[in-house]
Amino acid sequence: GSYDYISEAFTRILGYSREEVDRLAFAGATELIHPDFREVHGRLVEKVLADKSDECGEFVAEYPLRHISGSYLWFSNRMMLVCDSFGRPEYIMGSSRQITAEKNAEQAVQEAHGQMLAILDSLDAHVYAVDTGSYRILYMNGKMKKDFGDKEGDVCWMAFRCAQAPCAH
Repeated sequence: GSYDYISEAFTRILGYSREEVDRLAFAGATELIHPDFREVHGRLVEKVLADKSDECGEFVAEYPLRHISGSYLWFSNRMMLVCDSFGRPEYIMGSSRQITAEKNAEQAVQEAHGQMLAILDSLDAHVYAVDTGSYRILYMNGKMKKDFGDKEGDVCWMAFRCAQAPCAH
């Protein structure tokens, strides 16, 4: 395959010159994808090309691309197979958006969540969280699981008090 158009923004974000990007064939551009994610990209392209639905579909994948400095920036790549009036594939249209800040924020949230769970599990006290609409137990710390068994997913007033109705508060 080949590219008919690659935007100036794409070259600017990744630090490559227009000439360097123009020299990249489809396979060369694939080399910019982090090795751990090349298969993801390949599966996305295969899925776009194999889409047998009545309408040509749209697919999204996220993966890091190599900046000219050697570092990697995350991109969300949306691809769509464009079909003619008879439903035959004509070309793939794609749009990439740089999402490195979002990925970094996701990672920070995951790390903070892990730290919070570690702190809660280290407490010598019963800690649990309940969905206020369904009364289902969403979380129990280690001390609570040790003393009551793992009741996550159960209804709290049934699991802890063997009651027939929720608490008054």
